[in-house]
Amino acid sequence: MFRQLIPKHLFRASLVLLALCTLPVDIRAQDASAPRPDSAALPLKPTRKIAFTTDEGTWISLDVSPDGKTLIFDLLGDLYVLPIGGGEAKRITSGMAWDCMPRWSPDGKVIAFISDRNGNDNLWTVNPDGTGLKIVTKETDFTLSSPAWTPDGEYLVARRYGPYPSPENYLTNVPLWMYHRTVGTGVELYPRKPGATTNTGVTFAPDGRLTYFASHPGGYAGSEVGRYQIMELDRKTGVSRIITTGYGSALRPLVSPDGRWLVYATRRDKETALRIRDLRTLDEQWLVTAMQRDDQEGYAPNDVLPGYAFTPDSKAVVFTSDGHIKRVDVATKQVSVIPFTARVEQELAPRINFPQRVDDGALAVRHAAPAHDEPAPRVRAHDFTRRKMGGVRQPVRHRWCALDESARRGRHASRAHASRRELYLDRLEPGRRQARVRRPAPTLSALPRMRARGTGVDLR
Repeated sequence: MFRQLIPKHLFRASLVLLALCTLPVDIRAQDASAPRPDSAALPLKPTRKIAFTTDEGTWISLDVSPDGKTLIFDLLGDLYVLPIGGGEAKRITSGMAWDCMPRWSPDGKVIAFISDRNGNDNLWTVNPDGTGLKIVTKETDFTLSSPAWTPDGEYLVARRYGPYPSPENYLTNVPLWMYHRTVGTGVELYPRKPGATTNTGVTFAPDGRLTYFASHPGGYAGSEVGRYQIMELDRKTGVSRIITTGYGSALRPLVSPDGRWLVYATRRDKETALRIRDLRTLDEQWLVTAMQRDDQEGYAPNDVLPGYAFTPDSKAVVFTSDGHIKRVDVATKQVSVIPFTARVEQELAPRINFPQRVDDGALAVRHAAPAHDEPAPRVRAHDFTRRKMGGVRQPVRHRWCALDESARRGRHASRAHASRRELYLDRLEPGRRQARVRRPAPTLSALPRMRARGTGVDLR
């Protein structure tokens, strides 16, 4: 849980370098399918463990098996399988590695997912029972996320970006790359022309020719909601076009197995919701009015929305909302909960703890700073340097607060000063008439004194 609070992209390169420098040569060269490759690659060793059972989670990515009987989802860095009707989830990956974003292969034999078990976020595959763990890509300078299978099951498409502050980091450029499932080498799928774009995970039409994904030109857009829109890319001709114009953006599209429906997320006022489009008639309507909130204002290293999925019969969509896994019927729009319980066991590295003494006595103010939303009474003063412009002494730009009780009763303020140059407070004694201050420049070492209402400024 705590690993989610730390941006992994900020220290991936150092983890890889440390791992390669400390591991024996024979271990570095071992096959990725050997037992517990995460313990052989990650430099941190577990020394403690936390365990609990939960029936909810946050930012859960999931997928439905091709036979429609089983769900695969991620929870706190491990993968779990669950019957489509709900029940007790079974964990199939474990260890200190962070495993996420699972996707069933079209034949249902393996599950692709993202893991940092070799020191960087790469593509891996595993059998539904947890055996046969294999690495697909071996990126060291770039991070991958949101994998998706091509309909023929031969390739995987993922978002790809570099560490900050490299020229191709997650704030400036997030293209889509395609990798072969066995070779592991890739080519850039989009954009086809030079230029920076930010893209979400992809989905394919059943024949594999058309690809859909959310995109916007340039890098991180900040709080500018509405830039993401759905792109349709023809893989045969290379032609792409925008097919949405929603004011709340259009995110993480999903095509139904029969090719009729296109579902995507968008912002509906303050809620993230799902819309559904009939690709035959182009009619649209709301499918779900509230779900897991998107991350389009954030950096979105884990994409702007967790993965969700159609059932194989194209009659329902399984998604996450309010910490639960839910299912919505396409025809009736009825939403039901798929209940689950999951046993969580997390291995943790040694605790890093640096005790520090906190003085709980009288507060010693070290630095006086301007108050932008200061409470009454407010203090206004003139420039202590007594500079004149046209014979008139000019007022300062900042106002400062008098905070002690004597100031609130209209007496002299124990902290009240203002200048175009920064002042530093040496000592503040409650109830006293004046406070000692020093200026950065020795020539401006006067001690000002003023009343709480801004009158009676002295220079000494």
